[in-house]
Amino acid sequence: MATDEEKKRGSQESKYTVPALIKRIVGWLTPPTFDEDPEKTRVAQVLNTFLLAFSCVIIITAGASFAIQGLPETMQEAYIPLASPILLLVIGILLVMEHKGFVATASFIILSLLWSVMTFWIYGFGSEASETDSMVYILIIVLSGLLMSGRAVLGFTIASALAVAGSFYPWSTMVGDDMFNLVLSVGVIALVGPLLNYAVSKMHQALDLARRNESALAERTRELEASQRVTFAASEHTDPDSLLRMVVNLIRDQFDLYHAQVYIIDPERDAAVLRESTGYAGRQLLRQNHEIPLDHPALVTRAIYNLEPVLVNNVEKAPDFLPNPLLPETKSELVVPLKVGDEIIGVLDVQDRVVDRFNQQTVALFQTMAEQIAFLFENSELLQRVSEQTKALTAFTNQLRTAADIARQLGSMLDPELLLNRVVELLQSRFGLYHVHVYLLEEKDDDLVVKAGSGEVGRILESRGHTIPLEAEKSLVARSAREQQTVLVNDTSLESDFLPNPLLPETRSEVSVPFIVGEKTVGVLDVQDTRPNRFSDTDVDTFNTLAGQISIALQNAGLFEQVEQNLRQTRARYRVSQALAGRQTEPDVLDAMIDVARSYPQAGIAIFLHDEEQGDHVFTQAHASHGEHSILFPRWLQQKRLSPKQLPLIDAIDPDTPLALARLPSDGAEGGPIQVEDELSAANMALFPIATGQEWLGLLIALAPRDGYFDQEKIVLYQSLADQSATALRMAHLYEQVQRTAERLREVDQLKSEFLANMSHELRTPLNSIIGYTEIMLMGLDADLDPETLEDVQAIYDNGKHLLRIINDVLDLAKIEAGRLSLNVENVEPQSLIEEAKSSATGLLHNKPVELVVDVEENLPRLRGDRGRLNQVLNNLVSNAVKFTDEGSITMRSFRQDGWVCFEVEDTGIGISDADLEKIFERFSQGDSSSARRAQGTGLGLALTRHLIQMHGGTINVKSQLGEGSTFAVRLPVDPPADLFKDAPSVSD
Repeated sequence: MATDEEKKRGSQESKYTVPALIKRIVGWLTPPTFDEDPEKTRVAQVLNTFLLAFSCVIIITAGASFAIQGLPETMQEAYIPLASPILLLVIGILLVMEHKGFVATASFIILSLLWSVMTFWIYGFGSEASETDSMVYILIIVLSGLLMSGRAVLGFTIASALAVAGSFYPWSTMVGDDMFNLVLSVGVIALVGPLLNYAVSKMHQALDLARRNESALAERTRELEASQRVTFAASEHTDPDSLLRMVVNLIRDQFDLYHAQVYIIDPERDAAVLRESTGYAGRQLLRQNHEIPLDHPALVTRAIYNLEPVLVNNVEKAPDFLPNPLLPETKSELVVPLKVGDEIIGVLDVQDRVVDRFNQQTVALFQTMAEQIAFLFENSELLQRVSEQTKALTAFTNQLRTAADIARQLGSMLDPELLLNRVVELLQSRFGLYHVHVYLLEEKDDDLVVKAGSGEVGRILESRGHTIPLEAEKSLVARSAREQQTVLVNDTSLESDFLPNPLLPETRSEVSVPFIVGEKTVGVLDVQDTRPNRFSDTDVDTFNTLAGQISIALQNAGLFEQVEQNLRQTRARYRVSQALAGRQTEPDVLDAMIDVARSYPQAGIAIFLHDEEQGDHVFTQAHASHGEHSILFPRWLQQKRLSPKQLPLIDAIDPDTPLALARLPSDGAEGGPIQVEDELSAANMALFPIATGQEWLGLLIALAPRDGYFDQEKIVLYQSLADQSATALRMAHLYEQVQRTAERLREVDQLKSEFLANMSHELRTPLNSIIGYTEIMLMGLDADLDPETLEDVQAIYDNGKHLLRIINDVLDLAKIEAGRLSLNVENVEPQSLIEEAKSSATGLLHNKPVELVVDVEENLPRLRGDRGRLNQVLNNLVSNAVKFTDEGSITMRSFRQDGWVCFEVEDTGIGISDADLEKIFERFSQGDSSSARRAQGTGLGLALTRHLIQMHGGTINVKSQLGEGSTFAVRLPVDPPADLFKDAPSVSD
């Protein structure tokens, strides 16, 4: 292989070959092209043509001179042969300068050289300028117009005119034809110069216009071609995002713009949202979710509201231009609406770095292009929407079938462990997922524990008891459980809360769905996949639906398990309650407890009762059973009395909670290991407090023959036995107390009866004697009494009668409460009752300014009842009225109302307060119970009255207003029920 030095040497040698030299000479003889300056290219072409033509003229002239004249003999003859090589050399140099880009300098040099040679020719040989010489000057002037500007034409015109005029000097000797030649030559030159200057200017203007038109036409052609390329390329895209991405990038590149972007109107957000944008700035804006609110002043919103393109060729002069820090070089901007029919869907926004970048032709072109883009975008979005909906519908249908299948299988599962394992297997296989696992919330520790997982990884996590704290910050599962919301992560590499698992290194997307029962989170369904953006909204909806069904299935399984547990507990409680039913004494209850405890004959039972005399936590053994295998009790358990000294754990247990121990304490040191004497020795035990509330009644100790004997079912039975036996023992104690109390009450009742009998005999007999003697003294049978003595005897008689009434009331009330008061039933005339009450009231109203009024309806029906007791009722009511009425009136009424005969006693006395109306019919109660009450009494009258009225099947009520009086109303039935007086003796008329 050739080295770099050899390649360089070979390249240099190739430059000097004949073909290479010929190629280089031809290149130098070819006029150069300047793409950035068409005018310079034109001048170079004219100059190159002139120089080559001039070279040919020089060569031909020199050759002709040698051929005609031979070797020059004079200076004039040697002029051409000497000047020709110099001119050719100069022409070669000018060609080099022309190719180097110094076209204007080369043009000036050749024109100046020609003018100098011509002038030297004229003045060097001392001849006047001829017509031919003038034509040469005119040729120089024309060349200056073709090669240079109008100023060069004027300059060479003036120089040529002066040179021609100078050749005729001195002018004073000029006559005739010489003068005419001078004027003609100078005049022609002077006329040609301005005309040529004007022609050159017009030619330059025409050339400029032609160039501009050509450039505009080329630009227009280029823009049209670019537009066609954009729309043609856009028509090949069916995805709206890729269509817009291709459009903005192609527009930017094809039209050589600074920036291009597309906004799409979002009605829900009421903003123009950036959909696609070019370059680094575009990527940043898209990442920022850039948008422009529709109510915000901006060129974009102006185009949206006006439905017309917005052209700003200098953004510094636009008040609603919205500068963007990511696009600092924007100088001009064009915003074109994207319309489909009359509806605007967005805008195309293009920007450039130069002022006046866009014109009306560009606006029209972009407007046409925008319409096509809008149409294609709308169609692509519609097509994509239909395609996505079809795909989503198909996926959703498949997911619904899968979800229905899973739900159908879950509905028949009542084992939570089997249910969860089936769930993760079905989800992984049917949905093609990387991994699925289920966490359940352990409320005690606030930890989420893996209860089921798919594949080998799931079994490992489950066997390890993998947990996530509920408050873990870097965990999607914990966040879902805390917030009770579905958490979706489409790319875990971008999520700070993602908690990676070394056993699942390929996880790229994850969904965590909480299990919610009521308002409580019970667990989380977590699904993972290896692909970013794996889960769609439809997937999430399906997982949410499945999570709800799984929650219900878990709840049903939990409820079934709870029902089973409750059923077992209910059976145990029912067995206990049946055994304790009807056990009224403490020995019976203890026997029943032993009978129930023998449901597990391998265990031993010891029952201790609380010994209140010995203090707290001291128990006396009441009953024991060693079980069918005669389990050996420890020595401390065989003692009659049990205290914390023998079993320190008694102080540690709570009355409401059983305490199960794995091993028995030893007979020696407290808490030491048990010394197993033989195979029948107890291995562990359970303590169950027998208590009601915080009151200890006893202690149930169950002894087990082996470790792990006390399962949940046995614990429930023993706990139920302890709980219900506490109630049974309490009831037995209460039964014994009731028995003792009943016996005591019987004794008291007997004493009461004896007391009433004695009081009846001891009080009524002497009281009747006193009343009898006072009656004799008042009648004057023994002797006449003086007024003062008579007044004293009368007082003794009145108080004796009052005391007799009190004794009679007490005895009557006692008989009524004992059910021993009988009525002598007969037919009673209501009018006679009123008359008897009136007679009693007349005596009571002696010396009182109170009017007694009687109002009895005629033809009242007869009543069935005890005349004496009914008289007692009316007399009690009338005496009360008299007692509490100092002035005014007392009215007694009797009338018929429906099936009742009514009696009313109305007074204008002191009245009764509302608070006292409820208690005046109670025993030993009065309306005024103060020590300063004005009327004395036992408070038995109204209570006895109500009882007597009720015995007659009637009612009594009172209406009263304090300070205005009271009205007592009694209603007695005309036709009392047949069984009302069935046990009462009748009195014949």
